[in-house]
Amino acid sequence: MTRWTTDSSGFYSAVPRKDLSPANRLDHPFTLEGTKDGFFDHVASGTTGYFVTPPVNQEYVVTRLLIYGEDGNFSNAAQYGGGTLPTGIALTLDDANGDIIYNFTPIRIDRAYLWGLYAGVDAVSSGDAQADPLLVRWTFNKAGNDVIVNGFRGEKLQLHIPDNMGSGGAGLDAHYALVHGWIRDL
Repeated sequence: MTRWTTDSSGFYSAVPRKDLSPANRLDHPFTLEGTKDGFFDHVASGTTGYFVTPPVNQEYVVTRLLIYGEDGNFSNAAQYGGGTLPTGIALTLDDANGDIIYNFTPIRIDRAYLWGLYAGVDAVSSGDAQADPLLVRWTFNKAGNDVIVNGFRGEKLQLHIPDNMGSGGAGLDAHYALVHGWIRDL
């Protein structure tokens, strides 16, 4: 039997992976609807409305965040696309009222290299040719623990992107965000 212990921030101190059913695997894009059955939204329109939230009878154990961006300007890590973002990207865990439970990015991401500031970010890469990809992999349990998003409490993992990431802004051709982990029934 596995013991599940939680600290006050909602993080598990021990996370078993053995015998995990593929039916419980979580591959969830950040969408404007927050549901994993919605459209795979292009996270580049300059809004804070991209989030992940489980149904009321489930919780998500989020182990990893993946960011994919594409554009011809990533050869300069001191930029994010065509330049620095005026406000920057933030990742938070919010409650049902929209109040922040935990801010994962106290320093907002306004340049590509800033993803590397955070513990658990084990891959940040960008190329130097046309349509360069920006690839970020943030493995939360390498920083200590996975992230728990509880549907019963109305929690959501929120990606705040107030800056224009597309045409007229950072000039990105693509910018997507996805979380991996597993689903647990409450």
